[in-house]
Amino acid sequence: MKKILLIEDNINNQHLIMRFLIKDGHQITPCHSASEAYEFIQQKEFNLVITDYALPDENGIQIAEKLRSDLKTQSIPIILLSAGAFDTEEKIYHESLTNRHLSKPIDFNLLRKTVSDLLKNN
Repeated sequence: MKKILLIEDNINNQHLIMRFLIKDGHQITPCHSASEAYEFIQQKEFNLVITDYALPDENGIQIAEKLRSDLKTQSIPIILLSAGAFDTEEKIYHESLTNRHLSKPIDFNLLRKTVSDLLKNN
């Protein structure tokens, strides 16, 4: 069973993603903010992080920057979820920090394949 940290402040999106990934046999730790995510990361080890871009206290890129700068977490795959489009320069920077970027509304078949691919390689 793979452990996934899900950082999503929209409770409806969080529940939908959780139900979907739990059906695939994953253990999900949900949280609503970056500060809550950092607490969980200090307490547990995760095989994958899925983070929304827009959060109340930080954005998903700031989370990715912190995870990549810490030896304990730098190799954890990260999926960034966002509802907005990014310009080319931003997109290149985001892709350098995260393993995948998925747009909202979420295509759950694509999410399943992306999670499976990243966990297979981790």
